[in-house]
Parts: sequence; C-alpha cells; structure tokens
Amino acid sequence: MEQYVPGQRWICDTELHMGLGIVTEVAFRTITIDFQAVGERRTYAKETAPLTRVVFNSGDTIRSQEGWSFSVIGSTSQQGLIT
Repeated sequence: MEQYVPGQRWICDTELHMGLGIVTEVAFRTITIDFQAVGERRTYAKETAPLTRVVFNSGDTIRSQEGWSFSVIGSTSQQGLIT
C-alpha cells in the first residue's frame, strides 16, 4: 500500500479526464483527493484506490491548462512530498 501524504499529486487511473489531483485528507482507511481542474473531490479506500503517484524528473516539461510551462531542473523529497 502506498504512503499517502496531504499535498502529494496523484492521477486516477480510471478517470484520467479529471487530471492531476492533490491529496487533501488521509484517514485510517480512506484518502481524499481534490481534482481542481474539474472541480471534483473523490474519497477512495486506501487498499483499492486506482491511483498513480505523479513524479516529475529533471528535464521534464510541465504545461498548465492556462498555457504556461516550466522545465524541471531537479527535485528533493522530504516527509513524503517532492519539491
């Protein structure tokens, strides 16, 4: 089972149209993720959540829905969050 931490970014494998989601709540058996691009919030059972963690690597280019973009030059991991 994955270690979920508020602030992490995940995508839902069964609802890709919702885009990037942000973990907002972690409970004993559930995880809640906000998908801001579509204004949706989903709560999943931790054991069966159809989620994939989004991790960008050096050299990746990230584009927003608004049209701006940036390139990743490096990352650090601290307490379950990648910056």
